[in-house]
Amino acid sequence: MPKENYLLWEQWNTNNLPKNARDQLLYLAQAGRLAANIHNCAPDTYEIHGRKLHIRPRENYSLPHSDPQRYNLWVSLGCVALNIEAAAAKHNINTRVRVENGEVVIDTGVDNLDEGLPDLADQITRRYSNKGLYNAEKKIAAEILEEFVEAGGKYATT
Repeated sequence: MPKENYLLWEQWNTNNLPKNARDQLLYLAQAGRLAANIHNCAPDTYEIHGRKLHIRPRENYSLPHSDPQRYNLWVSLGCVALNIEAAAAKHNINTRVRVENGEVVIDTGVDNLDEGLPDLADQITRRYSNKGLYNAEKKIAAEILEEFVEAGGKYATT
């Protein structure tokens, strides 16, 4: 796996909260980028508006055949939101998460804090997927392909 794919995991540190409020939101967004997701990439975009971080799904990352209702895309955004909440809680930044107008909105500076979230923040850089590099030269054994074809008949739709 190319090392540059994992630079964010090496660079982001749960203890390095910036002083500036806007930089703090950028720091929290980076925690979100480390979240587990169905795509093994970042299927979301971020915008900062005041104390709020807006997270939108990238429509070109939806998987219409395997996720026609976009359920897994939204599960991925939920993982992003939880990472952000945990990183914020680690630094006593209270958050409120809502979904509105097709985006996740995280408001910072609210009054309550979830007690378990600060401990979860230390796990953020320990979670990632290592699916390996795609190798077009590597062939799939014929018997495995036959099993896929046979299994496909059981689940085929018209």
